[in-house]
Amino acid sequence: MFPAEFIEGYKLFKAGKLEGDPRGTDYGWYLLTPGNVVKFNLNDSDIPVFLNAIPAIIDLDAAQALDRKK
Repeated sequence: MFPAEFIEGYKLFKAGKLEGDPRGTDYGWYLLTPGNVVKFNLNDSDIPVFLNAIPAIIDLDAAQALDRKK
């Protein structure tokens, strides 16, 4: 359901083959083709807007899986 560019980036992420951040973080980044993406920059920050929602989504998936088992 995702574009091929995202699928390739995810495969590299899962394999631990993304290039590290030049600022010294241990996780990597996958550059997307500028003509195919949109970036929302709020308050001059490059932090993804919905980053804080990711743990809640993971918890929701786990809760739904538990409900299915019941």
